[in-house]
Amino acid sequence: MLDGETIGGLAAAAGLPADALGATVDRWNAHVADGADLDFGRGESAYDGWNGDHAGYPGPRATLGPVAEPPFYAVPVRSGTLGTKGGPRTDADSRVLGLAGRPLPGLYAAGNAMAGITGMVYGGAGGASAADSAGLRLEEAPCLRVAAMTGDGAVPGFALVDRRPRA
Repeated sequence: MLDGETIGGLAAAAGLPADALGATVDRWNAHVADGADLDFGRGESAYDGWNGDHAGYPGPRATLGPVAEPPFYAVPVRSGTLGTKGGPRTDADSRVLGLAGRPLPGLYAAGNAMAGITGMVYGGAGGASAADSAGLRLEEAPCLRVAAMTGDGAVPGFALVDRRPRA
């Protein structure tokens, strides 16, 4: 984690142009003062407010706050994957649902192997929570096969479980 007592100091620590970071912070603070994030629409959905500062809920103030008091912090951010943009739909028991909306016997999904439990809304760090919850329900029965559904190998807790009988 990087820090600075000033925005310019933080920019230097992060290897960023101080004028660009200063302009970004000034723009953000102007949006906060106006009560609207014109760049990204933060605070416009009820979901944003629910996960924000409840002192400002309901309304955008739950997710908008000025960047004004030092020290200032930054962390490097790198591209990566968050979760699925699809996957099988499941019910509360982690059973995979077919096209007609009925469970497919013996087929279960959890975590990033299933469709998002929050639908089209970002659920924060909910993938692991969904996997944990589903895993607790799935552990009651033996599994015949567990296939990790990730691009770069097995990730504990993110699995598609197939308990269908083998022919």
